[in-house]
Amino acid sequence: MNYTTLWTHLRITLIPVILMILCPISIHLLVKFGHMHHVNMTWTEIIFGNVTSWTIVIIMILWAFLSLIVPAKQYYGATTKSGFTPYYHDNGVLYHVTTSLLFIVTCYMFPSIPPTIYFNIPHLFSTLNIVALMFCTVLWVKGKYFPTEKEEPEKTGLIFEFYSGVELHPRIFDVDVKQFMNCRFGMMAWQLLIISYWAVSYETYGFNWGITLTVTLQTYYITRFYYIESTYFSSLDVILDYEGFYMCWGCLVFMPGFFVYSVYSFVANPPIISQFTALLLLPFGIIFMTLTALVDVEKDIFKKSNGKRALWTNNPKFIRAEYEINGKKVTTRLLISGFWGVCRHLNYVFEIASYVVWSIPGYNLGILPLACPIFLIILTTHRTFRDDDKCLKKYGVAWEQYCKIVKYKMIPFIF
Repeated sequence: MNYTTLWTHLRITLIPVILMILCPISIHLLVKFGHMHHVNMTWTEIIFGNVTSWTIVIIMILWAFLSLIVPAKQYYGATTKSGFTPYYHDNGVLYHVTTSLLFIVTCYMFPSIPPTIYFNIPHLFSTLNIVALMFCTVLWVKGKYFPTEKEEPEKTGLIFEFYSGVELHPRIFDVDVKQFMNCRFGMMAWQLLIISYWAVSYETYGFNWGITLTVTLQTYYITRFYYIESTYFSSLDVILDYEGFYMCWGCLVFMPGFFVYSVYSFVANPPIISQFTALLLLPFGIIFMTLTALVDVEKDIFKKSNGKRALWTNNPKFIRAEYEINGKKVTTRLLISGFWGVCRHLNYVFEIASYVVWSIPGYNLGILPLACPIFLIILTTHRTFRDDDKCLKKYGVAWEQYCKIVKYKMIPFIF
């Protein structure tokens, strides 16, 4: 067995198995470690959670599902090779504002809700682990026997199919699963959890500038996401990644668990930064997040104007590229003006900077509050190589030409 064959075997069998075992365990240990008190749990609760956690998850699932079956304007994503064009509900801002306000009002009327959520967090993530695995199983069966589209992933065996998915854009009851899991469940759970954590912190210690800064910046981040939600469906994650354990568990469990961990840990360990420091950091966080959005919006404007406009110019430069849909050649454009002419993924740099700013209040609490930006650096760096490989396969010579013009992946003159 040569090294290439060995690596392929590890990539499609052993590594997915290890990740599917360790990821649910690690998130459970993380939330137990960061909790204010030691939480005693039976083995049944460790595996399945409790009645409270299941009630919370079921309410969230039903509310998220409801938001995607009510009448709403639709917008369309990129057409796949098989000719399928995914479509999505354009009601993200309404969903976010309505859900947040309803939750805040409900918490004001019933002050026991935030502490109930906080003190059941270990149970909640046990339940989410089970729910994620259930969804993964349903998606694998559906993709194999009742696919939404005809396109099939590379034949890699049951383990990797379960891990990476077998459908690009699965729909259940005419609801797009990617939009449901990421945009309606994962992002909204993030928002509601940080509101709950802030309320528990305020009730326990009084007003704290550090946790308030982080919650404010993360709320701006989530609000910004919903405002430009359509740009998310033009990202390579949505266009190229199949819906399996990697994305399903990531949206249902990892996002509301790991990305929120800084705020979660601040409940047990209140930050000590001053009012001056918090107010100094606030505009930096907002600027970095706004720049991240502008990078994505620039590409969206370019796409919707058929290459006639970009964010900064009415005469953007681009490279023509061809790829196949249903055996037919389709022409597209690769933008090389504005942000996209500087680096292939300048938005990743601004995103990392945003995470760093809202993690700074925990500077005195060790490595864990900084774990999220560290993880994001590793993830995005790996993703730049993965995206290059996928785009090279899709666009061929045009992508090679693009890379010669836009030489740097993330950081100008460095990487």
